Amino acid sequence: MKKTLALLCGLLLMAVTACTTHNNGDIDIWFGTWSVESIDGNTDYGTPLVFQFQSSVFAVRTTGDDFHTERADYGTWAEGEGTLDVNFPDPTVAYEHLLTDAGSLHFVIVSRGTKKVTLQAAFADRQVTYVLKKQP
Repeated sequence: MKKTLALLCGLLLMAVTACTTHNNGDIDIWFGTWSVESIDGNTDYGTPLVFQFQSSVFAVRTTGDDFHTERADYGTWAEGEGTLDVNFPDPTVAYEHLLTDAGSLHFVIVSRGTKKVTLQAAFADRQVTYVLKKQP
């Protein structure tokens, strides 16, 4: 009976630790999926954009009405002093409302919370504000 109980406790411990999400030990606010809630205050900006962060991998996706991915591009991301930089290996990556400079995006973090983030990006002819909402 003691062996069975010890075996069950060991299996339970293994199941709990195996189901925990690990991100090099660092789960911060960026980890996960963020929907672009508005661009320059406009919530009806066209094809919905979704940003996904994991470790140093970044994904941007366009989704249809049923939230199925229509297009996805991957790159890397890094957070600096009040900034967020994204680099795509393909320098031609561009979206209608997400302009890149040779495959790179540079955002200034205007406000940052666990459920909502505001970013600004400056392009040659204008400055764009993005409001991101964390998805469950």
